[in-house]
Amino acid sequence: MRTIAMYCFIFLLTLPLISCAGATKTNKKERFLSVEEHSQLAFSAAKRGNLGEAVSEYKKVLKMDPKHPRAHLNLGIVYGRQGKWKREISEYKRAIDLDPNFAEAHFNLGVAYGERGSLNEAIDQYRKALQINPNYVEAHNNLGIIYFKKDRLDDALITYES
Repeated sequence: MRTIAMYCFIFLLTLPLISCAGATKTNKKERFLSVEEHSQLAFSAAKRGNLGEAVSEYKKVLKMDPKHPRAHLNLGIVYGRQGKWKREISEYKRAIDLDPNFAEAHFNLGVAYGERGSLNEAIDQYRKALQINPNYVEAHNNLGIIYFKKDRLDDALITYES
């Protein structure tokens, strides 16, 4: 009987130590980050110029929430900075598929097309951005520039005046 009491006493003394050791292991494990936290990490990485890390974090966001248009847009921007223009355009299109009224995605797609010399596609995207947000100053500006490049001076003037 005394032996059983001794084992019970030892068990009760070691129980808190076991639970503390388990807590330590749990604290060492990486805790799960939210979509917003991964988005912030990606944005910060891109801002620092660490584009590989930014891509990795945006992919984590999209793994958690594949229908996150802002993450697709931002991933497209990072791909553009890396010179991966096919991926850039693909991400902008995905953002638009998810949210057809995402003026910023239309605008960025217009920029990407304009930089690649696809001026008619760029015009279409800037017009869509302006249909969604008529006060989108950058879209007015870029549309006017493209009209100017295409020698459509009357259209450029109308665009700048609106």
